[in-house]
Amino acid sequence: MIRAGLVALALALLLAPAAAAQDVRTFDEYGPETPVSSAYAGELAISGDNVSCTDGSIFGDPESTDPADMAAFTNCGQFTIGFEQSPKSQVSVQVWTVDLASAAFATGSALDPANVTLSAFAGGSLVATDAANGIPEGVFAELSVAAPGGAQSIDSVVLTTDHIEMAIDDLSFAPAREPDTAIGGGPSGAVASRDAAFTLASTVDGSAFECSLDGAPFAPCGTAVAYSGLADGPHTLSAQATDPFQNVDATPAVRAWTVAFPVPPVDPDGDGVPADRDNCPAASNPGQADEDDDAIGNECELLPSGSLEPVAGLRTTVEAVAGQVFVRLPAGSAAARAAQYVPLKGIPASGQPPSRYVPLQGIASIPVGSTIDSRKGQVAMTSSATFPRPGNPTGTTQSGRFAAAIFTIKQARRRRADTASRPATDLVLATPPGAARACGSAATRPPKGIVRTLTGAVTGPAKGTFRAVGAASTTTVGRSATWITQDRCNGTLTEVGRGRVRVTDPRARTTVTVRAGQAYRARALLFAAKRRRLDS
Repeated sequence: MIRAGLVALALALLLAPAAAAQDVRTFDEYGPETPVSSAYAGELAISGDNVSCTDGSIFGDPESTDPADMAAFTNCGQFTIGFEQSPKSQVSVQVWTVDLASAAFATGSALDPANVTLSAFAGGSLVATDAANGIPEGVFAELSVAAPGGAQSIDSVVLTTDHIEMAIDDLSFAPAREPDTAIGGGPSGAVASRDAAFTLASTVDGSAFECSLDGAPFAPCGTAVAYSGLADGPHTLSAQATDPFQNVDATPAVRAWTVAFPVPPVDPDGDGVPADRDNCPAASNPGQADEDDDAIGNECELLPSGSLEPVAGLRTTVEAVAGQVFVRLPAGSAAARAAQYVPLKGIPASGQPPSRYVPLQGIASIPVGSTIDSRKGQVAMTSSATFPRPGNPTGTTQSGRFAAAIFTIKQARRRRADTASRPATDLVLATPPGAARACGSAATRPPKGIVRTLTGAVTGPAKGTFRAVGAASTTTVGRSATWITQDRCNGTLTEVGRGRVRVTDPRARTTVTVRAGQAYRARALLFAAKRRRLDS
């Protein structure tokens, strides 16, 4: 679902004013849970239905009453929009869409960015497409299609994504073509020249051009533009085309560059290696020693070297693959005593990690019993899948990726008579600071009752077992799978995106197999939840 306030924020930052020739539909006049098919009835035919739907399509965030939060939402991975009112065909169509990514496992890898395509049709034939690839969760993208040749020929468009959930925040369309401006040639990035020459082009023949250098008022400039004697520093050229019908490009083309002449290389640690090539610019290391080959010099490692092999019950190997990940080593361990707890540069005190948490940079070997905070990132973990044997302390390994959670790593060091022959790697969900009584009242209850979450992806087949240990159930993964474990006010919910997992529910005294597209909730009152919230 759309996060509260997300659409309003995106509108303020991303939505540019539409040209006068365009019609804009914002969906803000509809309330939550309005059926897709009833929106702008008689004018537009909007559908989000196909065989992949499970609960239909609605407008807006069902948990929000803010009109700015309204948007067309589908869990089908596809919108179809037809034009029913005169004129029944358009020359250009624009869509502002956002990836919701709660079904990111559709790509087979947790938290993968989305790929979105807008296709335009005329009489059932495809006439134009536009695509936006690698859209992170919650980030808006603008897609635009235009009829070839300027004729009124687009009678419908289809928006598709390789994820399952997405939203259309705004839709605009125009029966008249608007020119699009392009800037060719000239400098880009940092250049050691005070001169710059560009060529301008338009998608509509016979267009005139206006230019603005460094924010000056737009003025006629022709198709060839040249400047000389530019000052050191950044510069920006903006250009807009006006077609013979006086349609103006509503989104001028922009080219940015910087006049910068070469300067001596920066070497803050004085080791003879320039900072842009130094794997540890904060400490002198002329030999650039990097024991675990993670592009971070030994002198700058904050955690134990990642060159050590995983050993059951002793240590695992972790790597930060996205965002910010922090590690808290077990109190009293040799690794904790040797770790470098230093403030993060460039981050104010309010943004520093909690006490005794160390930022995970590159690869590290950390002791079993460590706690990982991946709420703002994703971590890859490799652990031992066999108990140590004489002469073979490491054996085979298993790997997975985990995100959006605080969890403690646990693993048995040796096999007991009542345990499996291979050691399970447990990821025990930990409660975020201040959330222990989150479900105690309506004022403190989080959205949808979600207090803590872990998303996981195990590639395989795994040679051992990963277990996500929630408050009311344990999810066991012994082969390739992607899943989400959530501790909520009313229990622990497990959802599977790919593969299958086993969920053990101690309260119900049962173990169930949950397959792709299915979910299981172990019912329990958690985090000081009141009884009346058990079914909420």
